[in-house]
Amino acid sequence: MPRKQTEWKRTSSRFWHHAGRVQGVLAVELILALSAVMGLVLLSAQPLLGQVGGNAVYSSTGLAASPAFIDASDLQIGDICNTINTILVGSNYPATGAVIDARGFMPSKTQFYGSQPCGSNPFSLVTKPSTVLLPASTILLSFTWVLPNNTRIIGEGPNSVLRACTSGTCTAALSGDMIDMGSSSICTPACSGISVEHLTLDGQSLSVNGIVNSYAQESSYVNDVAMTNIHLTGLSVVGPGTNVAGANGSGPYSNIIYGCSPTDGSLCKIPPSPVCVSIQATNAGAARNYLYGHLRSTTCPTSRCHTSECQQQLYRGRPYRGIR
Repeated sequence: MPRKQTEWKRTSSRFWHHAGRVQGVLAVELILALSAVMGLVLLSAQPLLGQVGGNAVYSSTGLAASPAFIDASDLQIGDICNTINTILVGSNYPATGAVIDARGFMPSKTQFYGSQPCGSNPFSLVTKPSTVLLPASTILLSFTWVLPNNTRIIGEGPNSVLRACTSGTCTAALSGDMIDMGSSSICTPACSGISVEHLTLDGQSLSVNGIVNSYAQESSYVNDVAMTNIHLTGLSVVGPGTNVAGANGSGPYSNIIYGCSPTDGSLCKIPPSPVCVSIQATNAGAARNYLYGHLRSTTCPTSRCHTSECQQQLYRGRPYRGIR
C-alpha cells in the first residue's frame, strides 16, 4: 500500500476517534443540561402546591397567609344569605373583618327565572366588619337587610338586583324597608362605616321603602344605586329624634337613579305617588349638602302619577330642584 494512502487512513482514523469522543462529551453535557432543567422545573413547582389557601400578605414577620378574602361560593350552605351569615358569625371569621366574595354564587336552574332566594337577613347577629361583594344576579328578599357597624355591600352594577319578594315569588312578601343602615338594637347610639354601592333595588311595586338611614353617621354613604317600583320612599335619610340617633355626618348620597317602571305605568300606583328621596334637615341648604353627583328621576306616565314625574320631596314636602 502506498505511503500516502496509509497516512491518510491513520489521519482519518484519528479524526473519527476524536469526533466520537467529542460527540460522547456533548451527549453527556446535553443529558446533564436536561437534568438540570428538569430539576429546576420540579423545584419551581413545589411552591405552587403551597399557595393553595388564603391570600398572602406582609406582616411584621414577613410573608404570611391571610384570611382577609373569603370565597362564599365554595361554602354554599343553603341560600346566598344563609351562606354569608354563616361566614360572618363563624368562630374563625377574623375580628378585623374580611372581604366576602359572593360573586360566584350562582342561582339554581330550578329557581324562579334564574333568581336566587334570600330567606333571612344575612347580617343578623353580626358584630365584625365586612365587605360583601354581590353577584350579578337577582336576589329575592324576604326580610329587610339590616346593616351593622362597618358593613359595606357592593354589587356588580345594574345587574346586581335586590328584589322584594311578593307572594307569587316567595312564601312571604317583603314588608317595611329593603335595606336599613343600622338599627336601634345594633347601633349604640349610632353606627358608622355603612355603605351601599353599585346595585339595583326593585320594590316590585310593594308598599316598601328602598334604603333607610336613621342611625349610620360618619363614613356611611350610598353610591350608584338604581331604584325602581318602590311604592313608598326610595332613599330616606332621617335626622336625629327622640327614638333615633339620626344620620348626621353621613353621605354623600350620589348617583341615585329612581324610576317607577317607565315601561309599565300600572306599577306607578296612586295614591300616593312614590317619593324619590326624603332627607330630613333643618333647611333646604343643609339637605342639599347630603347630595352629590347625579340624582335623577325617570319619567312616569301622566295617567298613573299625579305629575309627569314621580313625586320628589325633601323634609316638610319641599321638592329638591337638583333632582332631574
